[in-house]
Amino acid sequence: MGDAEVEEDIRVIDIHRGSAGYGFNIKGTTQEGGILQAINGKLYAPLQYVSAVDDAGSAYQAGLRRFDRILEVNGEDVQGANHNRVVELVLRGGGRIVMRILRVSAAEAARLQRLEEAIEENKAGKSGPVALVAVPTYNNCANDAGQYTVFQIHLNGRYRCSRRYSQFAALHKQLKSRFRWFNFPQLPPKKMNGLRNVALSERELEMRRIQLDAYLCKVLAVQDILNSDACQQFLRPDPDADISDGDARPSGPVLAGTRRSTVSTAQPSKEVGRAKPADKALAAAAALAPDSDEEEKEPPRRATTASTTGRSSRSSEPPSTIKITVMDRASALELPFSDDTTVADLEEQVRQSLGLGEFGQHLFGLFVPLDKNGHVRKARESELITRLPHRLVLRKWLFTKAQEQFAEEDDVALDLLVEQASLDMKAGDLQLVSNAEEKLKALLADGEKAKFAKVARKMAGYGCVSFPNCKADFPDEGSDVLVKVSIKTLTLVSCEDGKPQTGDDAETEFPWDVVTQHKLSSNRKQVIVNYTTDDDDTETITIDCPQADYLALCLERIFQEREWARAVLAGEDATGGNFFRCRT
Repeated sequence: MGDAEVEEDIRVIDIHRGSAGYGFNIKGTTQEGGILQAINGKLYAPLQYVSAVDDAGSAYQAGLRRFDRILEVNGEDVQGANHNRVVELVLRGGGRIVMRILRVSAAEAARLQRLEEAIEENKAGKSGPVALVAVPTYNNCANDAGQYTVFQIHLNGRYRCSRRYSQFAALHKQLKSRFRWFNFPQLPPKKMNGLRNVALSERELEMRRIQLDAYLCKVLAVQDILNSDACQQFLRPDPDADISDGDARPSGPVLAGTRRSTVSTAQPSKEVGRAKPADKALAAAAALAPDSDEEEKEPPRRATTASTTGRSSRSSEPPSTIKITVMDRASALELPFSDDTTVADLEEQVRQSLGLGEFGQHLFGLFVPLDKNGHVRKARESELITRLPHRLVLRKWLFTKAQEQFAEEDDVALDLLVEQASLDMKAGDLQLVSNAEEKLKALLADGEKAKFAKVARKMAGYGCVSFPNCKADFPDEGSDVLVKVSIKTLTLVSCEDGKPQTGDDAETEFPWDVVTQHKLSSNRKQVIVNYTTDDDDTETITIDCPQADYLALCLERIFQEREWARAVLAGEDATGGNFFRCRT
């Protein structure tokens, strides 16, 4: 047993190794250093964090909790350290380690988890969000000082402003000086052909456009950089930029300090060739552009409209509304969304539209239909709506059955839980005992919805999600299994010819107390689970699952609910608003 020294959200945890080890797992980046991240309102280098804690282990008894961020191990600063280094320091501690940690709330941990998921999706090669900024075209212009090229910048698919290469270079210099922690990409060279005062060819100009586009997409994806004074000045709209009232405004985040340009155009530029958009945008660009002998001169050319590499193949103007089917209701909700709307944003809209109270808001989520048979998968909160089908469904997103008893306080939530139970019975996911169906129909006929829900919760299969057609290396390599997850266990059911087997040896249950770690494989096709045997050995099960991402998300949710239950037991408000009230 150790002592925990508390100072605001920074704590010092003194842990003495027990007979079963320390009893916690660490997760985090495998790279050294990285981009600073805001945690609890302060900037930190990437931190390793506690991904699981055994509530019977010495670390939990000393005060360590899941999602704690690790600042020091035995007096050594590990901010920005990679995973191997932190693990090495823990092991080197022998029988005792002293860790300085940063405690985060459940809401903050969920936000950081969404960021981590987005990073992992990008690493896995999944298509990310549509770029906020793009450089789709360039134009060749002329004024009294000579000829030059401007690159058009679009924000969320709408024209914003035109800038010369020298202005990109000036921005790059300012940002590198201001944000020294960021690993900036290389700006395309000034002399792409290596010669001074020699015009760039069409191919060289197109290459420059592509490189400038890639540069802006990467740099301005960082919110702190995007909101900086230098970027705000660089991206201030030209007089005819499409930021007028109403729907003409960009559909993404509104940049702070945005206003119409007041730059004089006393010396209008004369466009050579065909420019887009109108002439006055180029006139503003010419007035903004500094007269410099150092910038190469470029001859008259027509504008190119080659599409930027890596852009989404989906239409640049997605539908303005999306339909949400609530349970099995005939009429669907139709809600607006924009290019940057996430699943979490839309879930909030749905809850407000339905009138769910504070308690009921946390019981339901949006799912993606997979087929006409009612199979679905949970949409991750970080996913963009533009990347999902044009119809989603609302379903229950809760594993702790005992938590549902409080739904009687929320009539809308109770109605939805009754509809969910009816759907599950119709699909055969719940095992009805004798006379149960007649009893349930009678309760509904009498308006006894709370009693209906109570009876439904006692049915076998309630609060359980099943994943058929899986393969696992347990009990044997290549075993066909049905995977079931509930708030209590991970269950593997042996199958033959696709059908679950019966008998004492057909099912193997793994209580969550013995599961020490779970993760989604890098190819997103497998879920890897580590568990502790009766002999205190650590074993691994690899599950090949057609819905591996959904299975991994279910495990994350179950562990989150278990952590909430521990917090309730400790008298803490882990979720904000005390919506989670169950201890088990």
